[in-house]
Amino acid sequence: MSNHNKLLVSIRDYLSRFQLQVKIATANSEYDINHHAENILVPLLNIVFDSKLRNANDSEKKHFESIDLIDDQIARIGVQVTATNSIEKVKSTLSKFLKYGHDKHIDKLYVYILTEKQRNYSQLIVDGISSGKTLFNNKEQIIDATDLYGLIKRLNDVKKFQAINDLLEQEFSDLNIANDFNYSDFAGFKASYTEKCLNNFSRLNFFGLSVNRSRPREVELYELFVPPHFRNIGVSGATKDWIELEYTFPKIDFVGIEEFKTIDLNIFEKLAAGDFAGGFNTDTIHERIYRDGFMDYGLKDLFSKSQHTVLLGNPGAGKSSIIKYSICKILENDETVFSNEDIYRFIPFRIELHKYNQVKIAHGISFAEFLVKILASEFQTNISLDRVIKILTYFPCLVFFDGIDEIFDIQERIGVRNDIQNFATTYPDVKVVVTSRYESYEEVSFDKFYRLEVKNFNQEQLVDYVRKWYNQEETDLNRREQEIAGCIAQLANVDKELKYNPLLLSLILILYRNELELPTNKLSIYEGCTNTIVEHRDEKEKKLKFNLAIHNKASVFSAIAFWQFDSSNRSITNSAVQLHLKRYLIENGEIEDEHQADKAATEFLEFAKLRSIYFENKFTHKTFLEYFTAYYIFTKYYIGNSQERFTEILSKNLGLSSWAVVLELLVCKVDQNIGGPKLFRKIIDEQLAENKNDALLFFLQILKYLTNINEKTVVDLIILAIQNCFAEKFPLKESKIVHKPVLFECLVTIYAVPRFKAFFFRVLEVLVGENTLSNSQLFSFIDEFSNAVNSDEPTVFLEGLINAEESPRRFFFKNLRHIQKSYLSYLKEFVERFGVKQLKDVYQSSFDLPLFFGQHSFNWILSFVVSAPPVDCEKQYMKLRDIGLSQSEIRNTLARNFLSKPELEPYAKLLIGLPKSGFRDFVKTMVKSYKQMPDESGVKFYDTFYTKYKNR
Repeated sequence: MSNHNKLLVSIRDYLSRFQLQVKIATANSEYDINHHAENILVPLLNIVFDSKLRNANDSEKKHFESIDLIDDQIARIGVQVTATNSIEKVKSTLSKFLKYGHDKHIDKLYVYILTEKQRNYSQLIVDGISSGKTLFNNKEQIIDATDLYGLIKRLNDVKKFQAINDLLEQEFSDLNIANDFNYSDFAGFKASYTEKCLNNFSRLNFFGLSVNRSRPREVELYELFVPPHFRNIGVSGATKDWIELEYTFPKIDFVGIEEFKTIDLNIFEKLAAGDFAGGFNTDTIHERIYRDGFMDYGLKDLFSKSQHTVLLGNPGAGKSSIIKYSICKILENDETVFSNEDIYRFIPFRIELHKYNQVKIAHGISFAEFLVKILASEFQTNISLDRVIKILTYFPCLVFFDGIDEIFDIQERIGVRNDIQNFATTYPDVKVVVTSRYESYEEVSFDKFYRLEVKNFNQEQLVDYVRKWYNQEETDLNRREQEIAGCIAQLANVDKELKYNPLLLSLILILYRNELELPTNKLSIYEGCTNTIVEHRDEKEKKLKFNLAIHNKASVFSAIAFWQFDSSNRSITNSAVQLHLKRYLIENGEIEDEHQADKAATEFLEFAKLRSIYFENKFTHKTFLEYFTAYYIFTKYYIGNSQERFTEILSKNLGLSSWAVVLELLVCKVDQNIGGPKLFRKIIDEQLAENKNDALLFFLQILKYLTNINEKTVVDLIILAIQNCFAEKFPLKESKIVHKPVLFECLVTIYAVPRFKAFFFRVLEVLVGENTLSNSQLFSFIDEFSNAVNSDEPTVFLEGLINAEESPRRFFFKNLRHIQKSYLSYLKEFVERFGVKQLKDVYQSSFDLPLFFGQHSFNWILSFVVSAPPVDCEKQYMKLRDIGLSQSEIRNTLARNFLSKPELEPYAKLLIGLPKSGFRDFVKTMVKSYKQMPDESGVKFYDTFYTKYKNR
């Protein structure tokens, strides 16, 4: 590390100590720390601002209520130093600054927060106080230690860095935290922990073919890691979900432009695999970019949005690898990775929640107590509970709670969720990140946690991963390049859902390397991979020779898997696994002698470790646990003449999120081996009778992978799904979902399967004949469905069966995807056919789907206006005028509203200084229509926004 970087790391550490000293003093009601802090800041800020600040409270012989540090001669700046970080303090400071006329001598006022500033401060509130008398930018002029570090870093002057470091070292070379714990003790702990953490987390078990070591093969994490992309889902609140509206509008042609330009199809490679599963296409790509483009983030943004985050992803999306990579990069102070430089002050910890839950059930311990245990057992670092609590209380800490989905019992999962939220309340300065699969999160959502989705790979990431994987696997350059090219070519024919999942991709690569052919469905991937690893690799490569007494390895793995999966909260030890394995071998007649069975169990567990399948009393990945559990149920009960037990397991667990993958693999395995469609229909009917909605959702989601299923069964399932799209309630065994868009998405996915497409037309014939849905409902469904699948065919077919209704609503939904190409033309046609008065209507999807540019509501005028940035609002308004709409006709459409208060705020700002005009009347009416709308705290929009702007 260069001297330049060493000094910056040292400065950041000292600034953290500075903050810590204030935090400890404030906690102990030692408020004289503020005056001491002022004197520390004077020489420091003088270097940063090239100023001659002095302490106004000393030099002026009186107390300045709004300014503590002042330079009214050279830099003309003032600084208020405070430990209070509220907007009220900022308001008070600014009000007094203006009241006492300091703006005549000071050009720029800063508020320095000794603790940590809030994430956001309302610029509107500050603007209301300054009233144009002085400029005060919240983002630039409210600063804390993190901002100060950024300002120091931008100096880019080693001499100044050295001077600042010397000043800070003089003050904070050590700091007493408690009677027996000072900063040097903490620094020693952090150094030791960092070394061991990097040792533990910087390597990965590698699922490759060249296993020739005496332990699971490991590779450097950095050599295989592909930076993920995230999608912003927003913040989960107590009453509703919402998405932050701070964004930069993408540079695209908005719908107001009549000429629709061709979009480079390479855009598809920049978005994740599942982005177009719901029918998005080149016609609707604008919507996709608008809705998700500015809400997509890279790894650099992981810690930029909120104090607490939930990281959601599919099985195998790489959530745990993201955690390990993040921990290593934070501890290495690699400032190229995360945009939030403040995160490098934090000390990161990882808690595996299934381990915590087991210990909690057995001993009733807290997270702090559990942290003491894992620091000792996994990092060989002994530290007292009291010191851990001090670290969590006073030092910047980041705690990753990994895998809440791996707690299978829902009540225990809820209990752990409560523990995490209580932990966040107990230690309010600790950043928390929770990881989970989607299906297990629905029942335990975290209040006020920011939610990010780990997106599937896109094509660029896939190629990157394939190359990195082959760099580890194949040393011959020519062969490596040939196989990479062949693999990527064949991957073009693999379902995106499979190949764009990081774990499944790694399994696919194993199979390709072994056979130079690729599987086509999830079961084939799991089955082929485990078969390759367990059975064939030794014989093929002749690198290792095992003389195992156990021949049916898959059966033994499955016995371990089902035993662990079915009793997930059992505390698993090596002796317990060996004893279970020994009993299994004897009870199943594999080995009769008890001593030989014990020896065989020991040898098998060693083999499992070498195969990177089972290690340290657990499967190396949940995927293996789930596959072998499904394999056990299939072989033991389905083909083992225990059909009742098979049905019992299926009925009991279908709809439980923890069993979702197991049952999918199990049912697909049954489908491969069943006698015919009639027998499979019997299984479906039994589950629909027993589990109704859970069963419907389950079979819809795996339908495309099933082969032993006839037309009637598919048609019946689709009919049930469409009927339930109109049901107000859709009770499930465990999950809590908004069912309409989920069912709708399933139907869109099924329609995309060529062998099922024709069945939809049979479905429409049956629904029309049965008359279980009204004509209005049928057209409501089919119009939105045709938009989603990008085809007029379903709508045209239904119009051939029944008379088509003609209404303003149907005109919009029938033409939705075409409207985005030529908005104004369709608007003119709408007015000609239905009249101007109909423009005031607001339309919403019958299936809770986003409609136009991601909005869930549509109005011909407002949707057009807000489809462009606020700065272009007047241009959009004039385009409406250009097609013949009068000022009064446009204003009259604003009688109904559907924008939220944060969405409307930028338009309220437009009124400032806007001269009288038809456009001003339009904006004023647009804002005024919201004057009675209360926010969550009961404050009306009129009181917070409109009164500020109506007379400007």
